[in-house]
Amino acid sequence: MREQRRSEESQGYGRATEDERPPEFQTKSQIVYATLRRWILSGRLAPGQTLDQEGLAASLRVSRMPLRQALLKLEADGLIEIRPHRSAVIVPLSPSEIEEVYATRVALEGMLAEVAAGRCDRERLTRMATLIREMEHAAATDETDTFVELDRRFHQELYASSGYERTCDIVDHLRDSSDRYIRFYAAYQHGAAHSVQEHRELLAACQEGDAAHARQITEHHILRGAATLQRLAADGTAPSGRDSYPAPDHRAGAQGPNDHEGQRATN
Repeated sequence: MREQRRSEESQGYGRATEDERPPEFQTKSQIVYATLRRWILSGRLAPGQTLDQEGLAASLRVSRMPLRQALLKLEADGLIEIRPHRSAVIVPLSPSEIEEVYATRVALEGMLAEVAAGRCDRERLTRMATLIREMEHAAATDETDTFVELDRRFHQELYASSGYERTCDIVDHLRDSSDRYIRFYAAYQHGAAHSVQEHRELLAACQEGDAAHARQITEHHILRGAATLQRLAADGTAPSGRDSYPAPDHRAGAQGPNDHEGQRATN
């Protein structure tokens, strides 16, 4: 037990906590996959970081087999790279991926914002205003994970007014690919504060029913973030999860599959 604790502390992963109990009837590899994916997207595991499989297995309290299965799935997602001799590395920020994902987001989200701006009812605008206030608080208190989630909810709320469900689903998938980039932008040189102001301008355009302006603001909002991220990726100055971010939010962790009765996880 002492050896396990020392291994966890030396690797800096910490122990997964009980704040988010995973659903029942998941396999151990599914639980580990979901946990590591969340840690990567939140920045708890930083781009370029080499993963120690023994340390991760101890932190998550699982054997090596479900961990290896989870890592293979993460590799298929493009989030890690498995190298010879079984080492695994978090995929660094990719200028080409940033360019592709953000160019697609500009095209689709600009269109969604333009269509949605003229269709927002009063209740939806009120919810969007509430989300902006919550984003402002998260930015002021450096709660980056909370800020990124609120940012996503704001855009989902707006785009839902368009009625373009299939396009909204595509955008959600693109957000899955870009959440860690959005997090880096929010944490970099007051990016979150700038973003809050742009969301206020977007809300005002929707309140006025100005569809063209809503599209323009949305496209500028996404392009400015992309330009900042391209500089970070090119310079190799992406914020490090350990040095530049607040302490990991343990709500982002998940329990090891052996921690709860009734978990019913299997290999």
